[in-house]
Amino acid sequence: MTIEFTKGFIALVCVVLYLLAYLARLVDNFKKGVLLQAPALPLPPCLRGPEDLELWDMFLINYLDFYGLSSYLKDNVREPLIGPGRDDWKKQRARVNYILLSTITDSDVIVTLKLYNWDIKEENPKVTYDLVKRIFAHNTGSVNCAKLFGDFVALRRDQCASMGDYLERLQSLRDRLNREGGSFDPDFGITAVLDGSGLKEDYPSLHAKLLEEWTINRLTWEDLMKDLRTINFQERTKDRKRSLV
Repeated sequence: MTIEFTKGFIALVCVVLYLLAYLARLVDNFKKGVLLQAPALPLPPCLRGPEDLELWDMFLINYLDFYGLSSYLKDNVREPLIGPGRDDWKKQRARVNYILLSTITDSDVIVTLKLYNWDIKEENPKVTYDLVKRIFAHNTGSVNCAKLFGDFVALRRDQCASMGDYLERLQSLRDRLNREGGSFDPDFGITAVLDGSGLKEDYPSLHAKLLEEWTINRLTWEDLMKDLRTINFQERTKDRKRSLV
């Protein structure tokens, strides 16, 4: 009788332990489901420029705080080497990256980030987040990188008195962008000059030559400046000849 009672008690304990483990698994799955389901809060607003950087940052961090994910922007959350936590880390970081990217879809913001070598395929959201804050924050002397970038892209040859004046202003903006924003991407600078400076209209032959060199990866920023300085020299020579007539 005692033996049968002991066996029955052991069996009952095993059933209870199984039920507890099953319930714990259900609770864990429920928590994961809540985390991965569609967010109850609306997504943070998109960043439009330096004027709303502080508000954008506040909305973004509070949104991620609500879901316990802001550490992926505030800290360098390292990838677990082993265990189930590694999959959770990948999913949570990917979700933070998705939320962050959904707030920087403004075309001017994207172009500005690309000017400073932003890799749109970057998987670490903290890298992109830190870059956005560095570029769009007001720097010493209230010089704003986004404004400098806008001036660089908008500068046209026909806005300047001469090619020499255009070159001087272009190089000045490029140097200031280097100082204020970090590394200036020369490839993007070449694209901006070829597409928006008015060279195609004012110097079609030169533009065609530069574009051909660009498409086969044979045009550098230094080469571009050299060709424009040649045009400047030719124009100055013509002006001198006219003045002697």
